[in-house]
Amino acid sequence: MMDTLLDAFAAIDRILWGPWTLLFIASVAVYFTVRSGLFQLVRFPYIVRNTFGKILEKPADLGAQRITPFQAAATSLAGTVSSSTVFLALLCFKRIRLAARSCRVTISIPISSPA
Repeated sequence: MMDTLLDAFAAIDRILWGPWTLLFIASVAVYFTVRSGLFQLVRFPYIVRNTFGKILEKPADLGAQRITPFQAAATSLAGTVSSSTVFLALLCFKRIRLAARSCRVTISIPISSPA
């Protein structure tokens, strides 16, 4: 049952993730870039000034409820890294369980008695 399901997923994977998928994603990116008036290119100095430039700036009076741009970037990066780490750990655990089931592997750990 599980092998049939995995074979079906592998067939769907081969259909969906071909070279044309990269072409489709790139063409959608070009389409949105053109439709937005080349926003990424025209406003690039503004983007750099308000991200990297603000990190290097000395904060004036931020008040009690504001965070610095560096704190925002660090928090965002930490959330992204931790989410992907949890996902990858679960994925690896699932693959190990599936491999152990299909191979019928038994792992035994000898326990030594204290001397």
